[in-house]
Amino acid sequence: MLCTKCKGDTKVAESRRRNETTWRRRKCLSCGTQFRTVEVLEVLAAQPTPKPTPKPKPTPKPNSNRFRKTRYRKPLPSIEVEPDFDAMSDAELEAFFYREN
Repeated sequence: MLCTKCKGDTKVAESRRRNETTWRRRKCLSCGTQFRTVEVLEVLAAQPTPKPTPKPKPTPKPNSNRFRKTRYRKPLPSIEVEPDFDAMSDAELEAFFYREN
């Protein structure tokens, strides 16, 4: 802070706090003038915080999967599983290999 008389630099000689105010005694380093300053804490009214605006949901594109008509899939052809030849008896093996198509 500058001196009120000669505009020189000042230093704080004494500082006291009372409630929301701070009293300081300052002394000029050039001319020796002493003066006091008062700092008041100013409390501003709290402003309500604005509610966050929700982000709009993205609209799906008309050709997306969501709007496509569902198609019924054809059933897969049945796959014949080879039987367990080790567990078959001789009669079952002959019937399996020599059967007529």
